[in-house]
Amino acid sequence: MNKNQNSLPIAPLFVPGNRQDMLNKVIDMDIEWVIPDLEDSVPLSEKDYARDITKKSIVNLINSGKKVIPRINSFSTNYFLDDLESIMIDGISGISIGKIQSVEDILKISELITSFENKKNITNQSIGLLPWIETAEAVISSYNIFKSSSRILWSAFGAEDFCADMDILKNHDVEENINDNNLLFARSNVSIAARAAGVHILDTPYTSYKDTKGLRLDIKEAKSLGYKGKFAIHPSQVEVISKLFKYSDKEILWAEKILSIVKKSEKNGVGAIGIDGKMIDAPVVKRAKNILDLN
Repeated sequence: MNKNQNSLPIAPLFVPGNRQDMLNKVIDMDIEWVIPDLEDSVPLSEKDYARDITKKSIVNLINSGKKVIPRINSFSTNYFLDDLESIMIDGISGISIGKIQSVEDILKISELITSFENKKNITNQSIGLLPWIETAEAVISSYNIFKSSSRILWSAFGAEDFCADMDILKNHDVEENINDNNLLFARSNVSIAARAAGVHILDTPYTSYKDTKGLRLDIKEAKSLGYKGKFAIHPSQVEVISKLFKYSDKEILWAEKILSIVKKSEKNGVGAIGIDGKMIDAPVVKRAKNILDLN
């Protein structure tokens, strides 16, 4: 599977799978990536109903030009297999699945996807995987998980379930507008593992959907840790996330300045150079090139 086959998601929007009205509304929104959700946003009493609603809505979402990655209930639940078979529809970009624990989980899930691809005449290996790293065990095993299947194009860190697994609170749960420093190791570890494995990594949703200031601070922190996007739980978050995860004009100007001066120096036969009192060496030049390549 070619990991560059799709444009990369920056601000995919969760839509509860039991909300037909919201699934219909998102069709006309300027949102590229949509995640119809059968997991956490759906109460147990409506799991079957949500599965039926989501199955019917996926085709409409695809036909409207959306890239669709349904999120199904985790491998350990009784809903998993019915969810998987239901949303295996030709044209989905991938499948999002929470609470992945191990490489073995991924191998079994990937095998089932292949089976359904064959059964439903869907192009083999065309459906990607977006596993959520949400437990202590998964955080420690994240690199091996990411490397275990070529289907894994993207992945996510899930702070809410991770905190539940660790029996801790997020700092933000008890005080607004502060960083969740108690998640720093786990959040960093997952991002580093994803980078090493060549997987596009997305950060946990910011659940205070009316708190734009807090969202901006959270994005800044996630971006500094290497995350390339963040899930949205409300349409109003999509534009903020999309804008702030892109390089700013200031960052682009910095990169252009670095590369311009380096080019002149190389032309004049000058090796080591300094700009604004700072030494410019190969890693700095590489960072500048990365910014312009991704802009």
